[in-house]
Amino acid sequence: MEDAATRPEIQFVLRLGRSLHRFGAPAHRLEQILIALSARFGLEGQFFTTPTAIFSSFEAPGENM
Repeated sequence: MEDAATRPEIQFVLRLGRSLHRFGAPAHRLEQILIALSARFGLEGQFFTTPTAIFSSFEAPGENM
């Protein structure tokens, strides 16, 4: 089974999140974007952002990550 941290779709979501966070996207908007993007990849993403951090959790239907 592939490690969740090495899945390319998760890496992409996190990389985009870091970029948007770095360039000042508001927390509520950043969370909405990351949730929507995760859904497009078939993942259930949960996010919480602050001015200095992004916390994330991912699940896929029928899969433990």
